[in-house]
Amino acid sequence: RQENFGVNGRNQDTSKTKNGFYAKHTYDFNVATNTKIYGLVNPDILGVQTLRHTMTPSVGFNYRPDFSDPRWGYYESFKDTSGRTLRRDRYSRNKVFPGTPSGRNMALSFSLTHLYQAKIAASDSIKKEQAKKVDLMNIGNSISYNFEATEFKLSTLATTVSISNDLAKNLSLSLNATHDFYRYDTALNKRIDKLNTIPRLTNAGITAGISFSGGESSSGSSSQQTTNSVNPNYTTIGQNLNPAPNRLPDNIPWTGRMDLNYDINKSNPELVTKTFGGSLSMGIKLSENWQANYSARFDLLKKDIVSQSFSFSRDLHCWTMRFDWTPTGPAAGYFFIIQVKSAQLQDLKLQKTDYGNRIFQ
Repeated sequence: RQENFGVNGRNQDTSKTKNGFYAKHTYDFNVATNTKIYGLVNPDILGVQTLRHTMTPSVGFNYRPDFSDPRWGYYESFKDTSGRTLRRDRYSRNKVFPGTPSGRNMALSFSLTHLYQAKIAASDSIKKEQAKKVDLMNIGNSISYNFEATEFKLSTLATTVSISNDLAKNLSLSLNATHDFYRYDTALNKRIDKLNTIPRLTNAGITAGISFSGGESSSGSSSQQTTNSVNPNYTTIGQNLNPAPNRLPDNIPWTGRMDLNYDINKSNPELVTKTFGGSLSMGIKLSENWQANYSARFDLLKKDIVSQSFSFSRDLHCWTMRFDWTPTGPAAGYFFIIQVKSAQLQDLKLQKTDYGNRIFQ
């Protein structure tokens, strides 16, 4: 603990350290409760045996006293040379423990989640007890009320929707929205502490993605076939030692993913901003030891490529090699590294970077 005894004639802090054992006690109180409400329907059509809707409402309460209150003794008051009365946390300069929180906090939070599920039979021969249960959709809402706030006690209403990919494993879809319960005064160009009749939409976004893959996994017999085919300039024993056609092996394992994202911001109704972008990533396993990857981000409103990068890696048995290249943009350059695989010897490496003014941590 450091006890502060005032300021000098130039209004600069002059503190003295008083050695000893001093205790500081802080706490907060949290309590939450939730329950589940189920709804079932049995359509038994098109292989859908049962549909279930699960609602989970949850209520939470948080309380923390004001530790800057004089009765706690954690804050001190003093006057500077100009006569102003200042307050300061006695423990604010402690390097081991953080400062003492000030201001009382008392808030009530509420959330409601919806989970939609289905029980689907894979075929007519499968019994009902063996049917597969899949998640279809998740919807979540959350809001809180701060009793101690001087204004805007009610938070925004956050809503999220996600479409499960249990049925379409390669597809994903998510939506989010934020509604504000308070009015926006266009004359003052700011929010005002008056409630709207209907909450206004301030933010919304949608993200959709699809992943795809092809080729065969390089394991077992496929691995041997792939390994031989990546050396097309040499033939096996017993064949003529003539160069074979220089071509990539068949059934090369590859993966890819594409995502689209659209966002709109209406926090200021007079200044609406929109963003519409996409990203693409692809990877291809050229051989048992070679891997190549490509990624790019696009601004579809400006019809421009925001960034793109290439990466090549090679397995060198006990070592690994990687080369990353960013051709354009503020992060243009390359990164090259040969490093030992062992976690205990990670510092044993050869590294070279050339990213201009970019700083690597």
